[in-house]
Amino acid sequence: MKPFLIFLSLIILCITPIRAQDTLPPNFPPDPADLFDPRLQVVDVELIPPMPFADMDTQQIRVFDALAGDWHSFPFPADFTDRPSIKAWEQNTYLIYSVNIGAWVLDAENGTYQEMQMVCGGHAPTLIGDGEWFPMIVWNDISTGDIDTMRLCFTETDELTEPLPTDIDWFYCCGALSVNTTGEWLILTATAGEVTVETQTYGPTWYVYYGYEIKTGNLHRIGELPTRLEFSFPPGVSSGWVDDTHGILYDFAGGESSPDDFYAFNVTQPDSLQLFMHGWLLWSSWEYIDYNQSYQTLETSAQVQYITGSRITDHQPCILYIYDTYGIREFELGYDCLAAHFFYADGAYYTIQADTNQSETSTLLRVDSLTGEITELFMGEIEGFLQLSPDGRYATLMMDNNGQVDRVDYYQDGALGAVNSYGLESPSYITVDLQTGQQIEIVTDISRFVYDQRNPFYYLFNITNEDYSIRIVQHTTATTFVVEVTPRNYNGYPPPRAIYTLEYHSD
Repeated sequence: MKPFLIFLSLIILCITPIRAQDTLPPNFPPDPADLFDPRLQVVDVELIPPMPFADMDTQQIRVFDALAGDWHSFPFPADFTDRPSIKAWEQNTYLIYSVNIGAWVLDAENGTYQEMQMVCGGHAPTLIGDGEWFPMIVWNDISTGDIDTMRLCFTETDELTEPLPTDIDWFYCCGALSVNTTGEWLILTATAGEVTVETQTYGPTWYVYYGYEIKTGNLHRIGELPTRLEFSFPPGVSSGWVDDTHGILYDFAGGESSPDDFYAFNVTQPDSLQLFMHGWLLWSSWEYIDYNQSYQTLETSAQVQYITGSRITDHQPCILYIYDTYGIREFELGYDCLAAHFFYADGAYYTIQADTNQSETSTLLRVDSLTGEITELFMGEIEGFLQLSPDGRYATLMMDNNGQVDRVDYYQDGALGAVNSYGLESPSYITVDLQTGQQIEIVTDISRFVYDQRNPFYYLFNITNEDYSIRIVQHTTATTFVVEVTPRNYNGYPPPRAIYTLEYHSD
């Protein structure tokens, strides 16, 4: 294990004042041996002390001095009737601001303030690399939506773009404003259309999406989605882009069990919006994978029946949908995939497939994410898929020996294998080396394996530790994680955090 590289930084949030603990917890950050599986090696650990907060009762900004190990207090720079927001500025300085009052930079070393100019019509200034775009609209008549000029403003520079076309209805502008991964393009939202029912006119009937190239001012229509009229907000850009130019828009349907629409687009290409999937992407495990920027879902009859709360008349085979930098792909994997549950590792998807509704065996499959090529890895009376090592080498399967695959209700408690026998007569847990096909461990203790469907590698962390809470904040490569550890019993707010970068090694 490499020696710890510990450095201190502060991440600032505006928070509710609560009495803060005077010092960091003892033995913080904790020993990795108490928290992580031995196969996870510590690459780096970053200590983030308690974050500053605004105490409205005393009109003080409270900042934790990491070197001295105590708190310093500084009076507000003005009479704040609203709680001031706080965020990190340059080294050992913090931006204290309120939209209604102004902005100041606090130097925590000497306790002095420097007043800053608000930008973009009342927004707080930002450092280089932290800028945001905001619409700047001059109205002829806001009650009718009549716009004189529409520009965009960047908070790093306070500079305005050239006016955007006024023949576009920008009244609901920028509800889905999103910057692509290179910062060169924006997604802008406008509205269009109306419908007359008897004597009443309703609108808008469409949300219209535009790609805007910041450097050139090039603006083109990507596509449109219906407003459904009952919604007051537009569909939005989802949690990530799949590359520098391709992203995803989602259109939520009404009703808890109704499927949603997910659309792919190329921000540089007009009329590029196209349907990726009509289904339950956000209900699926691993709908977005950080490190390879991909969206995917696995749908099968049992899963659809669970989500909709009713049985479907036509059987739906197991279908894997993928959208990433290589485009949109759809692979049919067989009759049924147990619980529509899958893992991703080593450039492939792993799932359990059964050939018929009444089958004696099921098969662990590896599906190449680019070609859809299927490799059968292990066959038997597999009832559940509990664990897969991040490198795709080891799989832990829940099995039974009553002569049939029971189709147990994996959705019952939201966690497959979470100390639950699912009514199986004699479940066992078998770990298989997928490189050799050998069974390297067989156990019958149902408490041995715990798996959270939304966090499939939590089995590598001691999440039941009484002193510390652990959560994955980023999956940076196939075998590398960033994990946040916070003390459970810290009596101040916000708590200090230790950010570990961990690398998985099978051997």
